[in-house]
Amino acid sequence: MAEAGHSLADSAWYDWSIAVGATWPDHELGYGAHSMKDFSQEVLAVISSGEVDGNSFCITSGQLDRNLYTAVNEVLENLGGKWSRKLRGHVLDDDPTEKIDELLLARKTVNERQLYQFFETPAEIAKRVVELADIRKDMCILEPSAGRSALLDAIPANREIEPHWITAVELDPKHIPVLKRWAITHGK
Repeated sequence: MAEAGHSLADSAWYDWSIAVGATWPDHELGYGAHSMKDFSQEVLAVISSGEVDGNSFCITSGQLDRNLYTAVNEVLENLGGKWSRKLRGHVLDDDPTEKIDELLLARKTVNERQLYQFFETPAEIAKRVVELADIRKDMCILEPSAGRSALLDAIPANREIEPHWITAVELDPKHIPVLKRWAITHGK
């Protein structure tokens, strides 16, 4: 956020192109009591013995009692994993090896969805927001929480928006490759 007497353009992260991957100290992002959580030795043992296969993580400890499974599932969901009955494991957006290693070292889990407050805008709502904004050729566009570019995708190509008029900011490093692809695809 710009300080009093300084324009937004004076902020360290600001750039008239795509500003992605900005990092802030953990305490400013909210790595605190609400986003970090310890887990038990039993959960640690189950995850330590699990296996990564591509972008999925499989529990190899056999049948777990309900309470232990619930605790392990919570940790894996906090990493972004979703249970797949077909694959018999938790599927993540990408290879979870590094996340699992960090999790085992820290012995804490971070709820990334809560940390970054990522709730993707549905395409129809994004389209309506862009219509209401009445974006025209020489307007400056600031997308302060770009996520996976839902609002940017909704800007019609015929608006001929110049690349230097768009600024997209995103804190979650998982979304940076998506935004970079968007920038390349749209000639930004």
